[in-house]
Amino acid sequence: MIYQLEADFETFYSFDFDVEDLLEKMPGYSQRFRAKARLPGWVEPQGGFYKGSGFIGDVECIPDISIWALGNLLLNERAYEVLSDHIDGAGEFLPVQVDDKQYYMFNTLHVLSSQVVDLTDAVEVIDSGVHLGVSGLKVIEDDLNDVDVFKMKEEKLIHSFVTDGFKRLCNDTGLTGLSFRSINGV
Repeated sequence: MIYQLEADFETFYSFDFDVEDLLEKMPGYSQRFRAKARLPGWVEPQGGFYKGSGFIGDVECIPDISIWALGNLLLNERAYEVLSDHIDGAGEFLPVQVDDKQYYMFNTLHVLSSQVVDLTDAVEVIDSGVHLGVSGLKVIEDDLNDVDVFKMKEEKLIHSFVTDGFKRLCNDTGLTGLSFRSINGV
């Protein structure tokens, strides 16, 4: 199976950068990562968690992994220790400070070849003129590693996608914060 990664906004607090700190440290910063390397110009910014509008819990709940700007994973130290050796070749780890704790933004750089993406049933998802991805994509899984994370050109490099092995690793180690939406890999 192939899954689109989404943050579990109902169960966990959401992440965002301290925008003033971010722009002060990196004046030319753009939120559009789109599978481009950022590490050479990255200056460790501050970020924080907040109670998002979709949160339905009663007490603050900080996840091990969150999603920022739709396709970037934010990992706490534990998530980094569990996942880093498995996904290191698929992107870069950008340091982020959250309440004096070390976190890492995983910028997914691995882009699937169009030859392994089936667009037969694909439909663009647009809301109020904003492109939010593509539904109905299928991925031919034979060319992927067991634990893999990637983006797709056909999806405009917006979301990060993972294999069943990635999901299993998160579940087996008790990592929290993600929702895995199946996109029906073939």
